[in-house]
Amino acid sequence: MKNPIELSIIIPCYNEEASLPKTISSLINILNKQAFTYELILVNNGSKDKTGSIIDFYKHKGWPIIRVDVKVNQGYGNGIIQGSKYVKGRFLAFMCADAEVPLEDVVKIYDILRKNNRKTIVKVYRYFRDEPIRKIFSRGYNLLINILFGRISWDINAAPKILYSEDYFSLNPVVKDSFFDAELLIKAKRNGFKIIEYNTKSIKREYGKSSVKLF
Repeated sequence: MKNPIELSIIIPCYNEEASLPKTISSLINILNKQAFTYELILVNNGSKDKTGSIIDFYKHKGWPIIRVDVKVNQGYGNGIIQGSKYVKGRFLAFMCADAEVPLEDVVKIYDILRKNNRKTIVKVYRYFRDEPIRKIFSRGYNLLINILFGRISWDINAAPKILYSEDYFSLNPVVKDSFFDAELLIKAKRNGFKIIEYNTKSIKREYGKSSVKLF
């Protein structure tokens, strides 16, 4: 009998043929050193490049990868929503395919969440970003959200984020675009969740172009 899956990681992938091989192989290498079981849910989020073929290549290696296909890209949030339909893990995490923070952070925020009870979200907070324009837009966006909905986070869109799978489904996020992160955190706050932030350094995107808005 197989051990139950502990951690499900959803990664929406939109035209990520350049960055995906490094992200998958590095993340698998990190996770295989851990004691817990996991699965990677890779969502081919309407890609028009070779993203799907790359996912298949690594899946056929026998690694714990689930491929999910979205025919037409409807946004980052929809990629997570579609991927969540296949989650089997006790904990659910999601992150960007371009690895905007050190991949080891997935394990670090997982360890933090395990020490906390339900109704907790753990996320990264990027204390240094080296792209001035994105930094300016990000500050404006985060300021607006915090004014409208109360103090939530000063780095709302930072990922990875992790929470108990049951909590994710109880919050039931439905926004399909890049406002997905804000919706999840706003709902969490309104429902009395604790939001824990782990400080980390932002990594400049190495390949391709971000499909997320400038915040």
